[in-house]
Amino acid sequence: MEIKVKLFGMLADELQRQEMTLNGVSDLRSLEHELSALHPVFQRVQCRISVNRKLVNDNVVLHTGDEVAVMPPFSGG
Repeated sequence: MEIKVKLFGMLADELQRQEMTLNGVSDLRSLEHELSALHPVFQRVQCRISVNRKLVNDNVVLHTGDEVAVMPPFSGG
């Protein structure tokens, strides 16, 4: 299963990319675990996550082609 992950703010800056693709994740919790294992920045920053442009707080089953956005805390005005 291929999931597109969009990165924003300091995550995109630190990883030097705005998008990545992950395979073999079936739900949001396994995706979070995989991101943390691949890149330590995800262990330090608490992020908001959206699936297919909808903010989620609970575990969500993911499907091929889903778009997940990972958004770190930000401020501005």
